[in-house]
Amino acid sequence: PGSTPMAWPAFADLKTPDTRTRRWTPAAAARPAQKPSDRALLTDAARASVKIMRDLWDTSEAESRRALETAGVKINTVDAGAFRRAAEPLVRELLRDPQLRRLHDAIRTAA
Repeated sequence: PGSTPMAWPAFADLKTPDTRTRRWTPAAAARPAQKPSDRALLTDAARASVKIMRDLWDTSEAESRRALETAGVKINTVDAGAFRRAAEPLVRELLRDPQLRRLHDAIRTAA
């Protein structure tokens, strides 16, 4: 009640819910400021965790796939190229929105 619908946020302006007021506030305001040394430590730890998390994900996915196949589940392989080609008209349409374009570009750059 009393809040406005949230539009697509710009990548740098992501918002989080304020549990006291139940309104959306800028993410930066929802957490205390960090010292540069703390920020660097967290950034380094996040970067170091990427390979570990990818390896854990790959292992979990392989185990889950084996369990499903053992249970008789048929798993289809997706033709990623065909999927991209089929989705291209929708992607082009959505990327006409400047906010979505910025978000898309930021994600692609980070990937």
